[in-house]
Amino acid sequence: MPNSSLGQTAASTRRPSTSASRPGTSASARNSTHAARGVAREGSFVVAVVEGRGVASEIGLAAINCGTAQCQLYQFADSQTYVKTLHKISLLDPVEILMPITAVEPTRSKLCHIIEEAFPDTDLVPAQRKYFNDEAGLTFIANYCLEEGMFPKNA
Repeated sequence: MPNSSLGQTAASTRRPSTSASRPGTSASARNSTHAARGVAREGSFVVAVVEGRGVASEIGLAAINCGTAQCQLYQFADSQTYVKTLHKISLLDPVEILMPITAVEPTRSKLCHIIEEAFPDTDLVPAQRKYFNDEAGLTFIANYCLEEGMFPKNA
């Protein structure tokens, strides 16, 4: 690469590239540590995200650890920027994110756009809306989960 465009001589020291001088983000760290090397992570999560249909901006999030089969369920109100949702997803570092097909097609919802931008290297998988039924999910959990781990512990 010629130095003439930078106005430097061959003897001068070069400034490190911008990417090397900045701290990495969780997405860039994930790329270099796991995805780029093809290494399976110990805590490989699949996350399902659904947004409530009302005006309360409620988010439902379910995460299953594929290595331990542990399931974590969350329901919370979020802002228009979905900062809580993005933070929770980044902590889980999922290999796949499921969303209702109604949020993905024919037009992407705002939440879908924000998740795609924040996690460009994570697969976003549309699923039929019927699989995001809270009553059916609770029945499934009651029927198939171990009782000892079913209820939240007191803090």
